[in-house]
Amino acid sequence: AGLIDLTPFCNATLDEDWHNPQDRGNNLASLRDDSLPDGLLELGGVRFDARGIVQLSSTELRNLDPSYPERIDGIAVAQTARRIHFLHGVGWLERDGIEVARYIVHFDDGAQAEVPVVYGEHVRNWQFWPEGVAGERGGAEPVWRGPQERWRTLWPNAGVRLYRTTWVNPRPDVAIRSLDFISTMTTSAPFLIAVTVE
Repeated sequence: AGLIDLTPFCNATLDEDWHNPQDRGNNLASLRDDSLPDGLLELGGVRFDARGIVQLSSTELRNLDPSYPERIDGIAVAQTARRIHFLHGVGWLERDGIEVARYIVHFDDGAQAEVPVVYGEHVRNWQFWPEGVAGERGGAEPVWRGPQERWRTLWPNAGVRLYRTTWVNPRPDVAIRSLDFISTMTTSAPFLIAVTVE
């Protein structure tokens, strides 16, 4: 019950070059755990159901593909929770301290809470390169790193990474009805892989 089903909202697959189909091998095909059933991952002690990508728009992504939405509303939760774990990332660089996305938590009693996603604090660009090639250090720590086919010959130490943000619920006794996922339309394009509540 704690593994939230995002499949109704997924608009890309893990092995799809979804930011730009011409950019071959630019995907999350290496995101898997062979010790668990298909789609399940355990990262940082938290289990996730990672079967696809919920991609939102940004000023950069809109130029490549204007079809991605600025927000997704109504991700069903329908349970109480002490905390919510978000497995997510962003495409494209942004300045540290800029809010690139937010989650809106809707409680059953009509109250709401906001969970900001701040560049440098919660996420960084999902691509990483060797030191000196647009490298970023400090701040947000990735919960997963993996290789990418397109970097294997050019930069073997480059790859992709994902981040986990954990929100502690100040109202754990009130059921959460749903979540909204919203881009703030900066250069960074936020995407969501999985949500786990406990």
